[in-house]
Amino acid sequence: ESVLFSMPIIPFPLEAKQDEHSLSAMRQSLSQCEGSIDKVNRNVFPDTALSMSNTLVVSGWLAENPSKGILPETVYVTLTDGQGKRLYIETEKEIRTDLVNSFSQITMQDAGYEVYVDISNLKSMYTLGLAYSNQDILMNCKNFSIQINIESNNP
Repeated sequence: ESVLFSMPIIPFPLEAKQDEHSLSAMRQSLSQCEGSIDKVNRNVFPDTALSMSNTLVVSGWLAENPSKGILPETVYVTLTDGQGKRLYIETEKEIRTDLVNSFSQITMQDAGYEVYVDISNLKSMYTLGLAYSNQDILMNCKNFSIQINIESNNP
């Protein structure tokens, strides 16, 4: 069996922060966010719905205020189903030296994120988006929305 990714596949769904504080206890807000979903399963930000079955791979960058180099504590990729249920998947940091040059802020090197998620147990249309948390506030980004169709790979 070949290994496709160097990062471990994160079990799904992941609905709690690592420090064991529940996301549901956080104060939620909707915001216009500064950042990018650069790639979804190696596709540059798609204009049309994507279909996938086993693994979701997302990378990009997100900052609270890039011109001042202010970053969120934690970045999440979100999957929202047709009933509005939103799942939060915590991302890993990805070093982005290109952002240091773009924003003239050294802290922006830590604004990158990436996540590899096993989605083989899911089957439906979802809207992929971004969110971030700082202390007790969970900000859902209203300006990121990619339609994905997760197809079952099971017979």
